[in-house]
Formats: sequence, structure tokens, C-alpha cells
Amino acid sequence: MYLIILLVNSFYAHAFLNRPITVVPLLGMFLGDLHTGLILGAQLELLFIGITTIGGSLPSDVTLAGILVGAFVIGGGVSMELALPLAVAIGVVSAMFTLMNRIIVAGAYVPFFDNWAAKGQWKAYYMWNVVGQVVLCIVPVLVVFFAIYLGSGAVTAAMNAIPVSIQHGIQVASSMMPAVGIALLMSMLWSTKMSIYFYLGFALTVYLKINMTAMIFIAAFITIVQVYNEMNIRDRIKAATSKSGEGDLFG
Repeated sequence: MYLIILLVNSFYAHAFLNRPITVVPLLGMFLGDLHTGLILGAQLELLFIGITTIGGSLPSDVTLAGILVGAFVIGGGVSMELALPLAVAIGVVSAMFTLMNRIIVAGAYVPFFDNWAAKGQWKAYYMWNVVGQVVLCIVPVLVVFFAIYLGSGAVTAAMNAIPVSIQHGIQVASSMMPAVGIALLMSMLWSTKMSIYFYLGFALTVYLKINMTAMIFIAAFITIVQVYNEMNIRDRIKAATSKSGEGDLFG
């Protein structure tokens, strides 16, 4: 499953199938615990919602972290409270591994691609580009396989050996991490003009006790109304411009 997700994400222009909200529920479905997969996937997505790969920047490998943490929680007995801090640690370490894997595997093909491009051998260029993408995806899949096969018991034992006081501290920290993820996203998307919608959603959720499902429908309705209003304004501007142009032409 992990290999298929990586290949689809590589060949179809980052279809966002690699996000935890997609990966972890699929893993839960395969492991026979879709309910836990949905809950954990939503929590991890909330944690990593502000993390994106831009250019060569890879702050955290959210896919590998989601797969490993999902396997440890659903099949390894790790508690949900420890899943978030564990995901942060795995995401950072796996990001360094993923970047090193890209440099080594992709870098090894560069001289060959330069030679094929200079000679105009486009068939070899295309074929080995596909092969290179597959090899690039196979390496982390092997890492995930051996990590789950060898590490789930060790991770569970290590988590159980942590003193109760430290576990409580980890639980408190993990409850704060989704807020950090939202803050990262808001730091990139915040707009003074659009802030009214943020405060509206906060007020509806806190004071009117509206659940998230209802908030999604309200947000979708507001979005549709906003789009129709902008389209209406655009049509009016085009109509006014065309009338002005006709007046100048025949005036």
C-alpha cells in the first residue's frame, strides 16, 4: 500500500494521497481497524497540516511518519496519547533519510541522463526516469517494512518503560501539537480580510457548540456564495468594459 501511494504521488503530480488523513485510514482499513485509522489520521493531519514540501525543503516526511505511527498504534499497542510526539520524532528523522535517499539515488542517474539527453536518446531517458522513480520509492518501503517488523515490539516496550509522570507530560505536549500545526498553516495563509471567517468559525464552534461536520457545510456554503459574488462582479466589469469600448468606437 505504501509503495502504491508513493508511486501515485510521484507520477501524478503530487495528488496529496500521501497525507496522513488519507494514508492512516487506508492502513487502518487494511489492518481491520478503520475507526482508529480515521481518528489517528485526522490527528496526524492536524499536526502536519502546516508542513509542505517546497522545492528541496523537506521539514518532515509526513507519509512515512503516518505509516509507521499508524502501524505502531493499530498493530503495535502504542497509545493514542503517545502517537503525536512519536510522529513528530519519526517525521524529522525520516525526513533526513528521505532527503539522503533522493540525493544518492537520483544523483547516481544524473550522468546517464545528461548523456542520453546529449545524444537525443529520449526512449532511454524516459524509461530510466520511470525506473529511477520506482527505485526511489522502493528504498523507503523497505525501511518501513523492517521498521514495522523489527521495531513495533521495541517501541511498545520503550513506551511502557517511561515513568508515569513523563507520560503525563508527553500527553499534555501532544494535546498542544495540533495547535502548533494550525499555527504554522495560519502563518502562511493569514489575511486580515479573511480573518472574519476565522473568528466566525471560532464563535460558532465555542459558543453555539456546532460540530465540525456542520462547520464544513457552513464553510462550503460561504465559499460558494463568495465564488458566485466574485463571478457576478467579474461579469459586470466585463459588460461595463465592453459598453465603454463600443461607445469609444462609434462615438
